[in-house]
Amino acid sequence: MNQFNFGPQPLSNRYIEKNSFQEKEFKHPLILAQDHLGLVRIQDPIPYNEMKPKFDWLTETEPANHLKTVSAMITDVVSQDSCKTLGLSYRDRRHAEILSEKFGATQIDFIDYQSLTSEKYFKIETFQHLIVEKTDVLQKVHGKFDLILGNRILHHVHQPKSFLTAISNMLTDDGHVYFEVPDCQRGFFDKDYTMLFEEHTLYFTKTSLFNLLESNGFEVLWCFEYMYPVENSLSILAKKRRNALAQTETNINFEQQYFSYFVEMFDKTKHKIQKYFKELSKKNKICLFGAGHHGTTFINLFNLSQYFEFVVDDNEMKHEYLLPGTSLGIVSSEQLLDQKMDYCFLSVSQVNENKIIKKICSLSNSVKCFSIFPKSANTFPLDISK
Repeated sequence: MNQFNFGPQPLSNRYIEKNSFQEKEFKHPLILAQDHLGLVRIQDPIPYNEMKPKFDWLTETEPANHLKTVSAMITDVVSQDSCKTLGLSYRDRRHAEILSEKFGATQIDFIDYQSLTSEKYFKIETFQHLIVEKTDVLQKVHGKFDLILGNRILHHVHQPKSFLTAISNMLTDDGHVYFEVPDCQRGFFDKDYTMLFEEHTLYFTKTSLFNLLESNGFEVLWCFEYMYPVENSLSILAKKRRNALAQTETNINFEQQYFSYFVEMFDKTKHKIQKYFKELSKKNKICLFGAGHHGTTFINLFNLSQYFEFVVDDNEMKHEYLLPGTSLGIVSSEQLLDQKMDYCFLSVSQVNENKIIKKICSLSNSVKCFSIFPKSANTFPLDISK
């Protein structure tokens, strides 16, 4: 199994109060490994009880433009007239609304995770294990389903084989499951190390997603790739397989090449990025815009905190805290002007970069803005392609 150790990393949701005297910050080894299916995964995921967010004000945004298209594609295979559908999480609610409003689905249910545990869970990575552990209870409460929706959950799973077995057990004999996950192929090829995120335990390509389902009791009917500006979305519909599938050889040459290139180029990329920021910070004041997981990964993975003054974020709830893994305070955008910044590096969604740049320029025309993402049109002027 091909693997690479990126070293101990902080949790992106573990913000520490400014001027606090807490114990040493929790960090966990980030080790990526690639298996026989071509699937890249975090070898030793952070336990779900450690992953649990400490704040209920953390927000998340997931792409949804593809849902009308895939809903129509699902309906072509699975008639909604008498279809009993289960949504695995809150991330399936928009999808369920489309199936109901546009395609006549009437029997849609959702799992009440709070009834399965005494603890409170905020986000998707902190309850996926209950699907495995409480399968028998879920079957007694809900029965079996003709269609299960799994939007943006599969890449958070710690035990994919057990998870898919549990899904299969909740399906009727002719049941179907729909999953949607990020497509990581572009990130591997472009050496975009900001895609690494402790909550994402599995990093799919179209081939590895197909292989995982086919090797765990499902027959893939279609796999649809929806093109987004930054990270494409993979949607897949599979049918529960009635007969055991004979083991077959799987060609994962491209997946092995992508991953090998990704890990082999890390040290060289890290060295170039560190050198760039070290030189830039000698005569300039630098800050980061965006205190989310991309920015946290960028600063910590490349050991850059000593070159930055602070981190700007529009979420006022973060202003009492430090960026995880660093001593960098999170502040409001007014500090760009008050502290007379020379450079601001963006770790916000690339879809919103130009809007943020316009906002920054309205505060101070002297601040130069660049993106931390290698394929952004606004990326900083450093050639890491070689």
